[in-house]
Amino acid sequence: YKRKKGKQIVTAYGHGLPRVLAVRDQLVQVFLNLILNAMDATEEGGTIEISTSQRKNWLLVSVSDDGCGISLKDQTRLFRPYFTTKSTGTGLGLFVCSRIIEQAGGRIELTESTNEGTVFTISLPVGAASPTELTSTGHDGEDSAQGRESEETRPLDSPSRQDAASSLAEMK
Repeated sequence: YKRKKGKQIVTAYGHGLPRVLAVRDQLVQVFLNLILNAMDATEEGGTIEISTSQRKNWLLVSVSDDGCGISLKDQTRLFRPYFTTKSTGTGLGLFVCSRIIEQAGGRIELTESTNEGTVFTISLPVGAASPTELTSTGHDGEDSAQGRESEETRPLDSPSRQDAASSLAEMK
C-alpha cells in the first residue's frame, strides 16, 4: 500500500478497557480516516501511533503522527464540510468523523499540532449510550439502521493486538 511505504505504525493499547456501545462499521470508518490522514501527513520513515486509554467514564483513542502539523489557519476549519488541504480530497472526511462520534455521544478533537506532528483524540462514553441513540438517519429521513440494530450496534471490546494487526495488514 503506497501510503504506508516506509512508515511505521505503533500501537499502545490500554489493558482491561471497558466496552463501548457503538456501530462498529462507523468506528472503523472514523479510525481509518484518521489513520489515512496521518499517513498522508507523514514522510517516508515517519511514525504513526494509535493508543487507547481510559479517563473516568471515557474511552480515549489517540492517533498521532510525526508529520508537518496543521497550520493555525487550517485548524479552525478542520471539521467543516468541504474543507480540505489535499489536492484530491473532498473535505468530508473529518466532518463525517465528527458527526459519527457526536452521534455516539463522544467528541473528536485536534489535541495537538506542531511542526513536529499532530494528535487527534476521540473520547467515547463507556457503555452509556443506548442503541437507539446511535442509529443514523439516511438522506431520506428514514432510519437507515432499522432492522439491523442488533447486528451492527453492539458493545465493542477494546481492540486486541490481533485485531489491530489484521486491520493494519489489510491496509498494506
